[in-house]
Amino acid sequence: MTPTRTYTPTLTYTPTPTNTRTPTSTRTPTNTPTLTFTPTLTYTPTLTYTPTLTFTPTLTRTPSNTATPQPTATATASFTVTLTPGPSESNPLGIAVSGVPPAQKLPSALLVFPLVRASTTQDTRVEIMNLTAAQVSIQCFYVASGTCNESGFFVSLTANQPIEWLVSSGTSTSLGRLAPPFSGEGELKCVVNTQNADPAAHNALQGRAVLSNVSGETLGYAASGFRRLSPGGFTGSIALDGITYEQCPDRLHFNALASQTSVATQDSELILVPCTEDLVRQIPSTTGVQLAVINEFEQQLSGSFSFKCFDRRPFNAIPSMRRRSAGSDTVHLIVRSLDVPVIGLVIDRFNAGGGISASTNDPYFEGGHSAGISIP
Repeated sequence: MTPTRTYTPTLTYTPTPTNTRTPTSTRTPTNTPTLTFTPTLTYTPTLTYTPTLTFTPTLTRTPSNTATPQPTATATASFTVTLTPGPSESNPLGIAVSGVPPAQKLPSALLVFPLVRASTTQDTRVEIMNLTAAQVSIQCFYVASGTCNESGFFVSLTANQPIEWLVSSGTSTSLGRLAPPFSGEGELKCVVNTQNADPAAHNALQGRAVLSNVSGETLGYAASGFRRLSPGGFTGSIALDGITYEQCPDRLHFNALASQTSVATQDSELILVPCTEDLVRQIPSTTGVQLAVINEFEQQLSGSFSFKCFDRRPFNAIPSMRRRSAGSDTVHLIVRSLDVPVIGLVIDRFNAGGGISASTNDPYFEGGHSAGISIP
């Protein structure tokens, strides 16, 4: 945006001094500025803009002899564009967002694997690595779906060491068994157990899980990580409050595919686990879940359900996630827990070239919600 201006002033000045040093000016100035101002704007905003033009001439006097000088006109132009933003979008859930979600892809003190499973037809490989130059001790526990029972174990990692094991068989070293075998499905949580007060000594882990079955379906996803924020040793109480550890996310966002089948093995799934768990007293968390589903035409549906300790739910079992209800293939799914915050993932399944393809779908985290985990 460059304005073009042309200014041609014409000035005639004839002073007539006298011997008494009282100047008598017989001049007849002619000051006829011609100003042409042609701004050329090329502007394609998505917002509304209102241009404001300000033109301020500045007069400069230039004396000649002893006579009273005549002004020389100097034009100064300024151009200001003011943008007016459009209206803000309403909150689909109608509940204000607060708090800060956990940052991802950083060395963390707590890892949450929302889905692990093992049977005669399927298995899960767990992978964890130490991202620090010091040895770390990790305390892990499986929580089984249905029974909500916890089984815990310890793993020690040397500096920068990776470790992996199959959930169905666990893993052992020359010193004994590390991870025990696990059967069925559920979740896995692992936390750094150290008395070193430095948060950097806690924030050491990254992990992922790879699920496979006999049909050839293989799915991999990154574990959700929570960093230690304040100094102190591990006490067995994991306060996800945004002060000691990062908060659990307040809501999860997914770009998902609506269900187009009633065949369970071909349907997409939503997997959720609670952030709050009392594993010392073996008291499972129960929570309600609120859903907002927005289709490609900006139409909104809602839904809700409740679960205890673990939930794996096909999309066809969620009315607002069925294709005929959603009204489009792709939907924006927002998940928010009503009682305790949740962590989860989506498994997308879709027909590709005559066969069913599958992919894990990690959520975008929004806001923060405090939670707590107590482990033996």
